[in-house]
Amino acid sequence: MITFLLKEKSSQDNASYKWLKGIYNDLDSTTISDFKEKNKTQICFDSIFAPTIKKIVSEEEIAEFNLNKKKGWADLSKKYPKFPKFLQFSSIGFNNDKTQAIVCYFASGESTYSTEGYYIILEKREDKWEIARKINSIVY
Repeated sequence: MITFLLKEKSSQDNASYKWLKGIYNDLDSTTISDFKEKNKTQICFDSIFAPTIKKIVSEEEIAEFNLNKKKGWADLSKKYPKFPKFLQFSSIGFNNDKTQAIVCYFASGESTYSTEGYYIILEKREDKWEIARKINSIVY
């Protein structure tokens, strides 16, 4: 199982409704409007329960490693062995009747090519949330 470090602050995403709607036709305009509004400001994660997330790391601690250089990733690996990537989540946007949601996550590693990001569109069906579509948000 791959384990991750979670960035303390949420990402500030500004997804294009037209682009996402072109990929997922059932996307409600109020879902993306709420998503954009909520992501104008960052939120802080002080706790999260997920077996693959082992630690929440502050922006200040991340900055200490100078991850723009290979030595920074090597130093990070010494302090946090077996943590190949950082995760960062956006705030969640909902449609007006709370039956559709969108969230974005990024997983970033040492190289540009180890970075991935997705928009996850969820729909509530029979009182259960299900993934309706996963859309790649990073194009190389």
